[in-house]
Amino acid sequence: MSMMILMVMFLIGLLKFFTVIKNFFMMLLTLEYVALILFMFMILVSAIGGDIYMGLVYLVFLVCESSIGVSLLVSFIRSFGNDFYSTFTGLEW
Repeated sequence: MSMMILMVMFLIGLLKFFTVIKNFFMMLLTLEYVALILFMFMILVSAIGGDIYMGLVYLVFLVCESSIGVSLLVSFIRSFGNDFYSTFTGLEW
């Protein structure tokens, strides 16, 4: 039952990620949401009979990915003044 809920939450997160392509901050937030759902899935699977330390390794990579995303967001805001994707590429959707 809980695996089915996690799969639905993961699919909702992916759907949201592909629908908010205009705002860079929302893309980062939904990417973190999907990564958190994957972590919960990994913990659920490791509780059944796997290695619990892989969850810690995954969290380390998740923190590194988050810090890179935040630094890119700050860089974009300082360079362009906002976080809308259309101002980065010059394309008006």
